[in-house]
Amino acid sequence: MKNDIERIIVEDVASLLTPEQRLVYRDSQGDWGEVLLTFGDGMPHFGGFRPLSPEENLRQALDMLTPAFVGDPTDHHLLKMGYRRPFKLLDDGRIAAILTHHSRQHALAAGIHAFGHDDTFYYETYDSAASALKQWNGVGDPDGWFFHPRSGRRREDGDSAKE
Repeated sequence: MKNDIERIIVEDVASLLTPEQRLVYRDSQGDWGEVLLTFGDGMPHFGGFRPLSPEENLRQALDMLTPAFVGDPTDHHLLKMGYRRPFKLLDDGRIAAILTHHSRQHALAAGIHAFGHDDTFYYETYDSAASALKQWNGVGDPDGWFFHPRSGRRREDGDSAKE
């Protein structure tokens, strides 16, 4: 790793780095660290690695601004992002789950990714959202929702005939 990072600093990013900047990375375990740089001759040189502690403001900001996961999310990732079970892989490959905003607004969220989700359908109860998710395969609209923010459509009492 050390030799590769030395090469990257010299060949790839030397012109971008100044003594006022920090070079931060995230390792394969999801931990944040800093590449320590020296600038003896005006050019950056590798000086070692330093982990960022959980208490550091920079690490907290990076955790907030970066994806919650890389690749496919696990149940742990979805729960940490605030989604509730049931979790479902829809026929079109999207991941869907329930997201509760408050006691009378529960979203069936579809297309969940590292930064949130692509689509939502709102329900008045968690049970109605969970039931709709269990029955829905991702094609068309799920049943029983009262508001679809993407389109602005509303359904009185979740009835598609009253849209």
